[in-house]
Amino acid sequence: MKKWFSVAVLVVSSLGLLSAKSYQITLSNPAKVGTQQLKAGQYSIKVDGSNAVFTDDHNKKYTVPVKVGKGEKKFETTRVESVKDGDADRLNAIDLAGSDTVLAF
Repeated sequence: MKKWFSVAVLVVSSLGLLSAKSYQITLSNPAKVGTQQLKAGQYSIKVDGSNAVFTDDHNKKYTVPVKVGKGEKKFETTRVESVKDGDADRLNAIDLAGSDTVLAF
């Protein structure tokens, strides 16, 4: 019985990992996020525990610490909040479309 329970827990937790949603953003300028420097271009973002993983269109991954918070309502679109920092933008937060999730850097 314990073996069956362990297998069921493993299957359910694996399904949760596989269903992790990714979001798409396009950076029109180079940007700093955490300690990473991102070139202008398209990225997909997934949250992996306390990290956000940015993957560019060449499949290169950039992992940065993230604080996951909640907004007051669901966001209709994915929005990137940034400020100018020298020659690049510094990403402060990303609001994720279809959810009330805010990624803060």
